[in-house]
Amino acid sequence: MKKGFTLIELLAVIVILAIIALISTPIILGIINDAKKESNERSAELYASSVRNAIASYQLTNPNAPTSFEQLEIEYDGNVVCATEELYEDGSFYIADCTVNGVEVDYTYGEQQITQQTRYYSWSSENVGGDLPSDAKPTVAELNPSYPVYLGLDVEDGKVSAAYAYFTRNDVEYCLKPNDFATSKEIIEDAYADVVDTDACTFSDADSYCYADGLRAYMYTDGNVLAGAGSVYCRVDSGGRFACSE
Repeated sequence: MKKGFTLIELLAVIVILAIIALISTPIILGIINDAKKESNERSAELYASSVRNAIASYQLTNPNAPTSFEQLEIEYDGNVVCATEELYEDGSFYIADCTVNGVEVDYTYGEQQITQQTRYYSWSSENVGGDLPSDAKPTVAELNPSYPVYLGLDVEDGKVSAAYAYFTRNDVEYCLKPNDFATSKEIIEDAYADVVDTDACTFSDADSYCYADGLRAYMYTDGNVLAGAGSVYCRVDSGGRFACSE
């Protein structure tokens, strides 16, 4: 007569199966997630390949490279959306920050090129990222500074992308960049080379500055820079705030 499993044996089997499930489930889920991730990356790669082919097709009938993605006939049926899409004059392109079916994918294509910036000069107060100040001029001559200190502003699409403190000494123009202590220290040393070894200058691991002939230049360890002449000074702080005032 055959015996059936005892209750203890059945419980042991159930426990073993449960342990196997606990061990295998994360592994299986990991394999599934890795497969999804790889599939999404392949989808992004296929989209980039479609963009590359569309650019090549466009250039067969146009002497210049396309300037916008709207000009391209991209043959791709997948659901890929890239927040960053840039075309360049040499026919290359850059895509990044992509999603596939709404899921973020760690994928970029191409090498991002630095957009050409336009430099303006100003005495206004504003923040980096804000609109170009109304008094901004494309050259220092047009700004017609009464003092040898002023602000230099890099502008992209009407917005200030960076700000610098400028000063002129001995007919040479110098630019102090915020958050670049080592470089600005070298610039100040060069600008005040004739008095750098006197009490007019102080250089340390903390703040560095020179003051001579009514003209001063500072570089602070917190990243702020300042150029001043008489009662007027122009300052750019590490957070992007810039201003000239008396």
